[in-house]
Amino acid sequence: MRGKAKNLRLTMEVRERGPLSVPFDRTTTFNPVGQVNDSFVREVGIYMWRNIPFDKRTWKKVDEDEREALNAHLRVTYKY
Repeated sequence: MRGKAKNLRLTMEVRERGPLSVPFDRTTTFNPVGQVNDSFVREVGIYMWRNIPFDKRTWKKVDEDEREALNAHLRVTYKY
């Protein structure tokens, strides 16, 4: 439930302020950092759960169209 509450809060913020900026650590981990990190990671997971077929064993085997659809979805919600 806590994760769902974070996503609801994030959704309200996006509606009020528009796309959010997500800083990435580009020197060591290449992961999103900062206050919206948890919500960003959860959003990726939710999108993948709903839209990426589970017959793919690795990200490399996901079709380019499916990867681009995920990127487009994230660009609508976040600035990155």
